[in-house]
Amino acid sequence: MVAPVICVQPDVSLRVAARAMLVENNISCLLVTDKHNHLLGLLSWKDIVKAALFAKSGQKQPTNLNTPGALCIAAK
Repeated sequence: MVAPVICVQPDVSLRVAARAMLVENNISCLLVTDKHNHLLGLLSWKDIVKAALFAKSGQKQPTNLNTPGALCIAAK
């Protein structure tokens, strides 16, 4: 477990979330919370890879990648 816990809010871009997770903190998932720090979902590194693959192929991204609430992060 990493302390402090790294969280993002739903309006953060997928690129910013990926950087926070994989580059800046070297962690495998982020908690997605609202402005009151209530948990909305979880974004994993697998969700980021799936989103990148869908974007590269031009396919429409599914509404749920794998983790419930994962798409709380808007891909910009």
